Amino acid sequence: TYPAIYTCAKLDGVQGVFRSDDMGENWVRINDNAHQYGSNNYVITGDMREYGTVYYGANGRGIIMGFLSDTPNTSGGDDDVVSVKIGDIDLDKYAGKMSDIITLAKYFAGKISLSKEALANAQCTSGDTIVDSADLSALIGYLLNEFSSLPV
Repeated sequence: TYPAIYTCAKLDGVQGVFRSDDMGENWVRINDNAHQYGSNNYVITGDMREYGTVYYGANGRGIIMGFLSDTPNTSGGDDDVVSVKIGDIDLDKYAGKMSDIITLAKYFAGKISLSKEALANAQCTSGDTIVDSADLSALIGYLLNEFSSLPV
């Protein structure tokens, strides 16, 4: 009944990314100690179409997309949000490399399947939820320095 609010802040002595579902009365940490991304001043916004989906810019480390997962987070966080790094299709923690392009091309060719996380990372273009040739083209353009970041 009320939109979620997101913030990157230090609350009760804990630095992190937080969500409130009750107009800021209570906050739930949605990242964990392993996912700090080197800064506490992210650009952050919630997805107005899908509850629980949040996007934040990690100061030169890509665009991170968090979303509610089907299984609880066991990596030390206080919530069940999965971190996503747009463009990191091969899940090696680095986005927009030749190996990501090859992995996505193999997926399109039916040679491999991709995990839920890899598919979420493959969403390199904005405006849709389908992994398609536009996402592959965006990765190639990023690798060739046609633009400085992926157009998400």
